Amino acid sequence: MGAGLITYILKLISGRNVNFIEPFHIESDFGTFAGGHAGPNDHNDPGWQDNVVIARDVRFAKTSYKYAGAPFAWYRISPGLKTMAQLVECDGGYKLVATLVESLPGEHILATYSHTIFRPVVPVERLFEEIIKIGTTQHFAVVDGDWLAQLRDLAAMMDFKYYEII
Repeated sequence: MGAGLITYILKLISGRNVNFIEPFHIESDFGTFAGGHAGPNDHNDPGWQDNVVIARDVRFAKTSYKYAGAPFAWYRISPGLKTMAQLVECDGGYKLVATLVESLPGEHILATYSHTIFRPVVPVERLFEEIIKIGTTQHFAVVDGDWLAQLRDLAAMMDFKYYEII
């Protein structure tokens, strides 16, 4: 619920396309992490023609599902600075965690998942150490631009515990 809610909140605050992700793996040698999700995602970002490939759904192609292997939109999240945020319930209240990450340009590399490679504004290990210490889930929303000030204000108005990792 919290991940869906922060996705909706970022849509309302920014007026931009928001995507839903979870971190897949850290690439320590590059200071990056891969992230994405099978859905829900908004493939209609500006320049979507460069970020969407119509591909075969290879994850289910060898199953007995009726439409396994059907074509679908394979999405690479657009490059640029993003706000990455998360909202979780905790002890009758809420925690809002926010940071900035850069979505890097590149090829579609994680078959059938909407994804990208992110470079956080803080060292990647520190980002995830802090997230773990705060105690949250794996789901986040990402949106173009820096919306930290607006999220900080929202957290204050709603009496959410606010954690900004920058």
